[in-house]
Amino acid sequence: MQSRELSNGFANRFLIFWAERERIEAFPTVTHSAIVNDLAERTREVIRFALGNYPDTADSVAMELSPEARGEYGRLYTGELSETLDGEKVTSLLERRAPMLLRIAMLFALTDLVLVIEVRHLRAALAWTRFHRDSVRFIFSDAAGEDAARESSDAARKIVVYLSKHGRVSRSDLHRKCFSGHLASARIDEALDSLLMDTPPTIDVVQGVQGENGKRQKSYGLITPCVLGVPGVVAHYGGVSPNTRTCVSGLLGSDKGKPNTPITRTAQTEKTPETGMNRPTALNTPNNHSLMQR
Repeated sequence: MQSRELSNGFANRFLIFWAERERIEAFPTVTHSAIVNDLAERTREVIRFALGNYPDTADSVAMELSPEARGEYGRLYTGELSETLDGEKVTSLLERRAPMLLRIAMLFALTDLVLVIEVRHLRAALAWTRFHRDSVRFIFSDAAGEDAARESSDAARKIVVYLSKHGRVSRSDLHRKCFSGHLASARIDEALDSLLMDTPPTIDVVQGVQGENGKRQKSYGLITPCVLGVPGVVAHYGGVSPNTRTCVSGLLGSDKGKPNTPITRTAQTEKTPETGMNRPTALNTPNNHSLMQR
């Protein structure tokens, strides 16, 4: 893969999974023919269901999300599926996570021989897209880049909390008071850029009056009245005006007014001695066996 393919929209069309050889077996156990035949028959049944009346009729069959699944997907779409705090390269490689999640959920629904995507299908698909995310982070981020992205991400959260307490402030105030002058200017700029580029943006920037030095001082403030940047909390446009937003939980399985309790856990990670980076290990889902059965 050429370096340009990592950023031109080609590489992010693929689901990427990190895998390792766990053991060496000179004489692996043969899978019993009854198991193979059962899998083949179940696969045939799924294909038959998905084909419908094709080729007698070329009409396509529309699949849809249940009302509960639509709510879950909406929260995921404005929450973790829209996160942009992993650095430019990783973010671009994860750009298509949302449509990939829907396609995997659609496949799980078809293997259940139904045309309606339910919450359980979304949850199973989310586990795979999270493993894809963790794999991309491990493969394409070096240790220095990962540390820089984490530092910028932490800075963004700290800026949001600071602005929620102190209102609109200048960049110099952020540097001196929010970070006590201990964070590099480049990291602060990266954090501000990520907050300004959120969809919708978390903060806005206002040009002040021209000073004696001929420069206009910029000030930054939260667009929404509630605290963002906290894990599990996202913003969306409300119905009052384009600049009025309310907060809802961005965690799977939760809604406004409900506890922020995640339903599906992310893939487990462990440190590698060579790089010090997090390596994805087992895919950790609420019911991994059912995934394999489907």
